[in-house]
Amino acid sequence: FQACGVRGGGGCSPAQLRYNASSPLFVALVNAIHSGVRVRLLVGYCSTNVNPPGPIDVFSYLALAGASVRAYATTDFIHSKYVNVDNRKVAIMSANFDLEGFLYNREAGVVYDGLVPGSPVADFTTAVFDGDWELAIAYPVDATWPASVLKLMKDKSPIPMPPVTFTNSTCSYNVPDPPPTFSAEMDVTVYTMPDDGVELSLIPHLQTATTSIDVYIYVIASRAIVAELIALKQSRPKLRIRALVSGYVVPGPFASYPAAYRNLTSAGIEVHVTHDCLGIHHQKYWIVDGSSVSVSTNNWAESEYPTFTVFPPGVHGADRGLTLRFTHPGLVAWYASVMDADWKLSEPWTPSLVPPPPPPPSVLT
Repeated sequence: FQACGVRGGGGCSPAQLRYNASSPLFVALVNAIHSGVRVRLLVGYCSTNVNPPGPIDVFSYLALAGASVRAYATTDFIHSKYVNVDNRKVAIMSANFDLEGFLYNREAGVVYDGLVPGSPVADFTTAVFDGDWELAIAYPVDATWPASVLKLMKDKSPIPMPPVTFTNSTCSYNVPDPPPTFSAEMDVTVYTMPDDGVELSLIPHLQTATTSIDVYIYVIASRAIVAELIALKQSRPKLRIRALVSGYVVPGPFASYPAAYRNLTSAGIEVHVTHDCLGIHHQKYWIVDGSSVSVSTNNWAESEYPTFTVFPPGVHGADRGLTLRFTHPGLVAWYASVMDADWKLSEPWTPSLVPPPPPPPSVLT
């Protein structure tokens, strides 16, 4: 969560956050808290080494302002980017709640609105959140701030919404704004990872494909998913499978992705990479037979779609995530149009496109 132009969770003074926050999301949360709305934040915890009276991390600020904040502990890592408003509106997305996610990266998300009490989608996602909330631990908040600073953070006067500027890229598709709204009855499937992940939900859905599978995703690094895609291509030679992946992958977490792309391309599967004119291409969605689109918070990676099926609390190698799948033709066509436009600007993946490892810390600037 980034709120004052500084990367990471810390580095902002309370006064910066109160008077000069750059994140509309942060401002909206503070204003909601101070208007009496119950705000619960289930977050990943990384020590920011910030202490009074200097900078404060965003989650500590929100907790001291009146939000309930807990650190996720159900499995190894929380990868969900999920918002539920009054159980009437559910949003999931690939974007982290920072300036890169909302202004500079290619991201994808969906807002599912107009829900009624008892809606299966809202009830399911709420049950996942509440279950993780019960297993979460208290977020460590240092409350030893001077009384004047605590008063500042609890000040209930509304904070003006900061201006947001976005410069259109000259080498990527500029998605029309505002995004379209689709109102109709449609089939919707919702599932959570790791519980309903690769074996129970993703692979059975891919196996229904008869004409095409189009994947627009940050990275593919799951051996099980790669093996399934290759098996599908071998058993159905006329099945067209395209994967558009980010031209830049942060070094470290997905070391196996070059081997995955090499195996896919060797099997006749089209793998293209995006140009690095945006921050990164961080979206995660896929379209099967042009009739359904799945919008997810998770990559096709080992920990984000694990193959094991037992997840004791705190298990390593399993990330929490959510996926929504829709069948509305207009919705599917809109996501397809974005991928098709970026596909035209991409290039085929080759091993030479693997970025070199980062330089040692001594020469980083």
